[in-house]
Amino acid sequence: MLPKAPAAEEDALDLLQHIAADAVRPVASVDADALAAHIVEYIRQMAGGREVRLLQSRRNVTANLDLFADIEPPRPTAPPELHTTSAHSTNPDLLRLIRDTVVWELSSQLPSVPMSRVAALADQVAETFQGSTDRNDLRYVPKGVWRAQRENARRIYEEFRTSSYAELAARWNLSEMRIRQIVNEFRRAEAAERKARNISLI
Repeated sequence: MLPKAPAAEEDALDLLQHIAADAVRPVASVDADALAAHIVEYIRQMAGGREVRLLQSRRNVTANLDLFADIEPPRPTAPPELHTTSAHSTNPDLLRLIRDTVVWELSSQLPSVPMSRVAALADQVAETFQGSTDRNDLRYVPKGVWRAQRENARRIYEEFRTSSYAELAARWNLSEMRIRQIVNEFRRAEAAERKARNISLI
């Protein structure tokens, strides 16, 4: 069968990517969409496959900055690490990872932006994401392997138009039976789409 997406979790990470892009776009002199995608990819690398927690003891950076308006927070000197939500938990604190990753990426790629602004943007991304996401929709961080598998399957189906089962099996290091399964599943999906379109026209 074609790989199935962990729908709720992938939707949540897609949402995070959109939130991050929207937050940094007004101040970024770089591609905001690419920067947001890099942030999400780093989070996948750090926490992929692990159960996470969205709830945490809040670390309100912007509130602290209001008390010390003349003090700029230091720029991070190392990439973010995983932290748990408590001393008794093994589950990564996702919101802290989001904040720390946004701070790291923005401070690295936009050195002219003051750290107070970077910290405020990081808080904005994490808080918007927390307010927009049900904790049951993101119980773990998917590694994203299914995306690569799905894309490979689509490429195999497209190449089938000009290649034989045997050629594809050798090219992709798969059995001919697996190639036939992929092709048949895409054919069934296309047939179902055509049927649905025809019914909608009746």
